[in-house]
Amino acid sequence: MTVDLIIPTLGQVKKLSHPYICFENLHHIPWPVRIHIVNRGKSWAEAINIGLRQTDGNNDIILMDDDVFINGKTFSLISEFYDQADIFGFKLLFPDGKIQHMGGYVKNGQIGHIGYRLDSKEIEEPLKVCHATTSLVYIKRRVIDALFGMAENMPGIQMEDVDFSFRALKKGFTILCLPSEAIHLESATKRHEVNFQEKISEAFREIVRRHLGDKDFLNLVESYPKKIVLEEAIS
Repeated sequence: MTVDLIIPTLGQVKKLSHPYICFENLHHIPWPVRIHIVNRGKSWAEAINIGLRQTDGNNDIILMDDDVFINGKTFSLISEFYDQADIFGFKLLFPDGKIQHMGGYVKNGQIGHIGYRLDSKEIEEPLKVCHATTSLVYIKRRVIDALFGMAENMPGIQMEDVDFSFRALKKGFTILCLPSEAIHLESATKRHEVNFQEKISEAFREIVRRHLGDKDFLNLVESYPKKIVLEEAIS
């Protein structure tokens, strides 16, 4: 099996910046890999779609930000759970070892990261979730074929991955977040960006308009996270 790895940079590449450093860890990907470094696009969604168009349309996809550092265990559970889901997220940690993301949740009108600031060992089993961040995500090709990539018309910043996940759920796909770890460096400081909260709020309002106004769908996403129940082997 070969996978296509897409790393969007929006042209912000310097010799000592994240893309060059994170390349040192790409040998941990356990499959033959075609690497697509995308330095064009006005948004992360557009950059990802540019990368998708560079693929031959046959392989599963890994999306990875240039501030994510994988290790030998990051993808170690994919083969074990491959038949259980269509999209796989991972346990992303802050540099201090606290959890930044173990899948997403929707509760009481809020969207957030499961496990945020918990110790890594407090979540050690796979969870079915309603969304997974594209900072690091494994997506089966059939999902890409069904959804045609990321929505490029999201306002504000962020949340194109929430929109993608919600559209996947509506198509009947399953999202599973695995407890294998990687470090997500930039999220430790992203909230200090200029007008970050205002831009996030604008994107959130659009997510509500597109998806959460449907009460049945809202009830569905609020039913996550769910523990996975593996089928027992027939003796």
